[in-house]
Amino acid sequence: MISGCLLGQTPTRVTYTTQPVPLRSLSGPSATLSLQDPGFPISGSAANRYLGSRATIILYIDPDNTLPLPDAFAYKVTFQVTYRGMGNPPPSRTETYTLTLTPTQSYREVRLLDVYHLQLTSFRVRGPGGALIPLDSLPHALRIRLSLLKTILPPQSICLNPMWPRYNLQGIFDASKKIITVTCNPDPCAEFYELEWIYVDDYTSDSTLPNTRLPDQLFYTFYQQAMRVRGRGTSTYRLPAVFDRGYVLFRVRSVRARTVTAQSDSAVFYSTSAYTYLPWSSGDAYNGQMDSTIGDFQQRYPHAWVYISYNQRWEPHKNWTYEFVSDEKGQGHHIITHYDGLFLKKQEVAVVHDDSVALVQEWFYDAAVRPSVMTLPTVENQQVLLGYYPNLHRSAAPGRSGQKYSYADFMGRGLPAPMDTSSGATRSYSLGNPYRLSWDSTDVHRAIPHGNGYPFVLQRFTNEPTPRLREGGQAGDSLMTGGRRSSVFFYGTPLQAELDRLLGNNAGFHTHYVKMLTRDPNGVTTTTIQDLAGRTILQSVARNRLDTTLLPIGDSVFCLSQTLLRHDTLHPLPDNDNPFSTTLLTFDGLGELSYDLATPSFTDTCLPSTFCFDCIWNLHLTLRNTTGDSIYTLIDTSLTLGSVDTLCQDPSRSFSLARPALRLGELHLSRRLSLDQNALAQYFQPYLERTPCIRTLQDFIQEEISRIYHFL
Repeated sequence: MISGCLLGQTPTRVTYTTQPVPLRSLSGPSATLSLQDPGFPISGSAANRYLGSRATIILYIDPDNTLPLPDAFAYKVTFQVTYRGMGNPPPSRTETYTLTLTPTQSYREVRLLDVYHLQLTSFRVRGPGGALIPLDSLPHALRIRLSLLKTILPPQSICLNPMWPRYNLQGIFDASKKIITVTCNPDPCAEFYELEWIYVDDYTSDSTLPNTRLPDQLFYTFYQQAMRVRGRGTSTYRLPAVFDRGYVLFRVRSVRARTVTAQSDSAVFYSTSAYTYLPWSSGDAYNGQMDSTIGDFQQRYPHAWVYISYNQRWEPHKNWTYEFVSDEKGQGHHIITHYDGLFLKKQEVAVVHDDSVALVQEWFYDAAVRPSVMTLPTVENQQVLLGYYPNLHRSAAPGRSGQKYSYADFMGRGLPAPMDTSSGATRSYSLGNPYRLSWDSTDVHRAIPHGNGYPFVLQRFTNEPTPRLREGGQAGDSLMTGGRRSSVFFYGTPLQAELDRLLGNNAGFHTHYVKMLTRDPNGVTTTTIQDLAGRTILQSVARNRLDTTLLPIGDSVFCLSQTLLRHDTLHPLPDNDNPFSTTLLTFDGLGELSYDLATPSFTDTCLPSTFCFDCIWNLHLTLRNTTGDSIYTLIDTSLTLGSVDTLCQDPSRSFSLARPALRLGELHLSRRLSLDQNALAQYFQPYLERTPCIRTLQDFIQEEISRIYHFL
């Protein structure tokens, strides 16, 4: 148990009702209908215990009625009403009320305040013309019912007691469970309590050493430093000792309802529109001095504090954050979130108010430190409820059985490795759930889902540093990522022709857009085109064929052509040029890859016009198709384009490769183009022999001698 509630005196509401009575049964002379508060005393000495009361006369049509009903009738009821009051006996008078019921307005009621007794004295029914209707002729579905609600407070003589309560506040620290229990004497007039606590560490200037400062050297104040909780219920409150080494000080105060009395002709009314806040059990500081020490507090309040030693600190060697959320009744939940050395969230432990078990959830990251696995919350119990749960989820993969679950279990393709069913969420979502009572005979526990080793959600990302989702599923083996019911995501750029047809020529270049393709488990494909600002420009949803049936090439089949790679520069390509292109396929079918290479021959003005060299290229093409958890290599080939000759043909080389079967997803094309070095070596010697442009050493000497003669 982590948390409880402090005692608070709250109003008690009690309701008395009669059984529904058919109106036709009130026709006899012995027919009676009455309601009285059995706890209302005739003596006025204790009348102040009541905050108030409300009596209700309800006339209605049975909602299960299927028979036709008469038109609007006027129902006149006369009651002897006895009100609460200080007199003896309480005031009583006869009151008459007229109610109208119709088939469409089937409910009417009259409310009377500060009533403790109702007695029916007469009942009359008149039709639309004013004629009396015999009661025994009324339909059985017409009913009447009486209700009385009273609200009780403690006696006024006690709640107006000006004496302050003696709280005797006490704190107890359980070092084994890391729980602090705070108790106090109850105030019988308290509407609720407010509890505050502060923490003061006792470290010296060198906080790395276990040296302490004495209580007389430590100063404290509750002002603007305390945590506060408001509570009702018991006189005990429990909170986790989520503190470092030092002192935890407490104080409490009760809050009473401010009672306002107003006398009327027939009753006494009480209002709790405001509260009286009693003084705290201790001030902001001892004797109001801001330089008060903990030694002063210990001397004045010897039990309203606890000390946490160096060895009793909360998780001193782990990274964690603590969050406490509470409502006005003091009920709430405590959350401890644990982080690793990179401050990545690893485990979250939550304890709901007054529970003896914890809800634990874990996260696992892939090799690129991206959040990939999130387990379902599991119910756990250990000595320190909010502490870290080591090795909570273990692997059941062959060769790794019993080891802590990690990225090695889920980074491959297909289904990830399951978790061990002996602990963690795998045990909670299985037949080994320790909290199921009888699986075969209890319908509630029969509805607990079976994770079959997969009580987690897995996300796989693209093979790049950016955290772009590639595949995602849900918890359970049938919905797990890598199976038949996961969603797959693809990324690329739209076609230029696609943009021009849909948006016109003002759409701009296709490289300024991002195209995303999503295939959900139902086979529905969603295509989205966004601009560089992330705004959605186009979106389409369609249910396409997802099989790999080969499509025949013909006039009746839709064909799409796209230029994947282009190089339009006149400068020579650098060696090992390696451009890369990615496009999206939104349907299955056959593809045909053609490659065109047109380059001018090498010429030199010093060479004869019939003598030149053609470029000889080495080309390597790779075409891969990514369909989610699978990557298909469709084409991986190396070619040499051209042959060594001096015929000045200036060829334009074009060729087509085999027709690969393309699947919905991403299509990756890479090219490596380089000049053939062997061809360059073969061209070099003929070039030296044929060109007159390459000068000898004698040519350079003669040129310099000519310059000398020119200046003489």
